[in-house]
Amino acid sequence: MEFPAKLKLLIERNRYSQATVAKSFGISANLISLWVRGKSVPDLYQARRIADFFGVTVDFLSDNAADEPPVDADRASDERLILDLYHALGITKTEALRALARASTSNQKQPPSVEETEGETK
Repeated sequence: MEFPAKLKLLIERNRYSQATVAKSFGISANLISLWVRGKSVPDLYQARRIADFFGVTVDFLSDNAADEPPVDADRASDERLILDLYHALGITKTEALRALARASTSNQKQPPSVEETEGETK
């Protein structure tokens, strides 16, 4: 399978629109359309971004003999769900990690205040 068909398949499997993918990359939807139609190809930098976005390798994207991406047995299903969520939200990986870090620190149980501990001993 050639690159245009792979890109189309990855977009459809992940239930993205070409516009959503384009927005995530900061490029025009027309450029994504050119790639999907085989009228243009991404440069190496964009290919790396596409691979990261969809959780595949550049080798898979460039290997016409490979029809299916290799299964990443090391990636837990929770990690895949998190990646899918940040893609669906249309935010960058950095923005997603910052939001996750803020949420995890705000959800951590805070030590009891002095007033709370004094109330327990009375």
